[in-house]
Amino acid sequence: MDTAELDFRLPRRLISFVPGRLPGGRRAPSVDDLWLARFEHDGDFVPLLERFGHRFAPQHRNMKRKSERYRSVYATKPGSLEIPSAGLHFTTDLLDRLRAKGVEVAAITLHIGLTELSQYRDIRTKRLEEHEVPAEWYEVTPAASRAILAARRRGGRVVAVGTTVVRTLEATKARPGSGWTDLYIHPGYRFRIVDAMLTNLHQPRSSHLAMVVAFAGKELTLTAYRQLVRRRYRFDLFGDSMLIT
Repeated sequence: MDTAELDFRLPRRLISFVPGRLPGGRRAPSVDDLWLARFEHDGDFVPLLERFGHRFAPQHRNMKRKSERYRSVYATKPGSLEIPSAGLHFTTDLLDRLRAKGVEVAAITLHIGLTELSQYRDIRTKRLEEHEVPAEWYEVTPAASRAILAARRRGGRVVAVGTTVVRTLEATKARPGSGWTDLYIHPGYRFRIVDAMLTNLHQPRSSHLAMVVAFAGKELTLTAYRQLVRRRYRFDLFGDSMLIT
């Protein structure tokens, strides 16, 4: 009988065990205020998570959405704590129409982690650059890397759908591989891969907005957000989005 192990890095207060249901669970301190939880199990661990796990998303606790609708149409790999919100604006029909116009679509993976929790997302340091974001796991396949780098060599533009894609491509320079990135993009950062960004609207003093300011510039961002607030656009996960070119 084979036994597999999975590691989870979570705040201690989010970790709980159900005796007899998730066998072999144990925990130990990890980096910062995070804990490492490990479960020894037989077979596929995902069904256990779906059966006994509870998704940590208090801001959406009252939502009555089916799990299959709570993801982008191109999502394939489980493991993300939160959904990349910019991807919710796409449908299979829209992607087909983009491809028909000659737009090449390359899929990469970044499992969104603790950056979505307010204590890690919100900037509370006196200086913007002193803020830190937790590491998140990414994967760029060789096929995706070839497509992105080839497009750049042809003079094409790389349009990132979501801040998670921006973070992954900038951290890896679009090279193939997998691992963890703690790249924090804030004003002063020099972008090397991403030419345009589609992103949802973000709250003030968030690391997401810091990335937007780094990409679009402070004045343009402030001007745009004044209009967005005045016209009552929706912010955050199920809100509106903006394309920054």
